[in-house]
Amino acid sequence: MSLPPFPSQNVEGVVGKPYKVGPVCSAPDCNHEVDHGHHIWSRSASGRKGGYFWVRTPDGKVLGNLAGLCYRCHAKVEGQERAGFSCWIQYHDGEWIWGEVPRDSQTPPRWHEDFLPIGPLDPHPPTPDLLDASQPEAESESEDRCTQCGQRKRRVGLPAGSTPGAPRRRKSWIVKVPDDHEDGADVLDTLVDDLAPLLGIDPTASGRYHVLVPVLYYAHQDEHGFLDSIKGLGGRDG
Repeated sequence: MSLPPFPSQNVEGVVGKPYKVGPVCSAPDCNHEVDHGHHIWSRSASGRKGGYFWVRTPDGKVLGNLAGLCYRCHAKVEGQERAGFSCWIQYHDGEWIWGEVPRDSQTPPRWHEDFLPIGPLDPHPPTPDLLDASQPEAESESEDRCTQCGQRKRRVGLPAGSTPGAPRRRKSWIVKVPDDHEDGADVLDTLVDDLAPLLGIDPTASGRYHVLVPVLYYAHQDEHGFLDSIKGLGGRDG
């Protein structure tokens, strides 16, 4: 959970079009690739366990609620790097500002006194009027390739008796998770919620499938790299 970008957390989650984050971390002067879609207003504050792409402020303004961060910067705003928060994203006069929290700050940190501004997020989360313009355009020659792995998409025919454009048939695929000292459902929710913005997918019940498939397919395509990574041998440099 991160510190609120306003002195008050009185915001309302808004259902809206998902958007992609990245490819570079939004923190000033950080050139690492994006690892997570960070909910600026926490999931609990925006009123939904899975988090919202958009929120409405008390004055009626709708703002994007996701920023792309590398895992290092994400840990800083989530209070994971040390016993407390080392960085904070605040909203001032139409700008998202990244700043540091002094080590001798109060707990919880004070809005003005315990915030040392560094600079605006780059890129900023989009506003609704700029959403369409901010989306990367697909290259025509690569439309038949998967946007995540680069592999050519399989041409799959419609099931017999189906109509183009009709809703797809769906069924549930159950996964049993631990529920003792580890909340397996919460772990999966967090991972899917963090990865969904990288793919421009709303992490709702039906959207989870479209997050899990490219992730599992990526691991399948690079089995050796995947195994090295989870053994701690394939981490990023720097």
